[in-house]
Amino acid sequence: MIAAVFLAAAVAAAAAPPDGTYTYDIETGGQVSSATVTIKRDAAGLHVDETTAIASKTATATLVLDPTTLTPISYVAAYNPGSSNPSSVAIAFNGQGASETVDGQSGQPIGLAPLVGAPKMLVLDGALLAGFVVLPAIVSSSSDSSMTAIVAANGTAYPIVIDRKLKAAHPTTVPAGDTSVSVITPTAFTIWYDPRTFVMDELDVPLQGVTETLRKHTAAAPVIPDRAALAIDVRTR
Repeated sequence: MIAAVFLAAAVAAAAAPPDGTYTYDIETGGQVSSATVTIKRDAAGLHVDETTAIASKTATATLVLDPTTLTPISYVAAYNPGSSNPSSVAIAFNGQGASETVDGQSGQPIGLAPLVGAPKMLVLDGALLAGFVVLPAIVSSSSDSSMTAIVAANGTAYPIVIDRKLKAAHPTTVPAGDTSVSVITPTAFTIWYDPRTFVMDELDVPLQGVTETLRKHTAAAPVIPDRAALAIDVRTR
């Protein structure tokens, strides 16, 4: 009975990067910064936690997804631009759209809805990676060619167009077995990822001169079930 429950849970979960910590090098205009992304699953969902430092700017973010559909549940981020006041945002998603609260702004909350022809909502928050690292899995789980992307930093929504037929030139910096997903508008970028695990190995944004490359991956420690709890569970069946 227990095995059947675990099997059902495994079948229900969508394919997505495994739990662990991922460190990315961010190269912009010859300068190299870094971002650390931690992925963890629990009863509340699939969590993507990020800490990013680009030059004198820092930011943290947490994106929570439904583990079965990869639709967003919530997103919070804090931005410290260095030369100006820090700010923070929080977004709560529902079946029809989302509402965003921006620190220090009036007229709260801001309502966000899927755009025409782009019914699936996702988070692509500027230079932050949390939404990008799960994009290959999201695109793979959907047949949509257009999706509504949310830029939390300014509370806006815009459509992205995915070219599923585009064959980008394979960089020498990523494994030979990687495949890619390319967004062609409004800003073209390509994500290279392992098709077996959906781990993002590289993000290329040619027009902005940005390349973000996976430098290190540390797998999460395996979760060992509580034997006493399992024994109690068995005796109650």
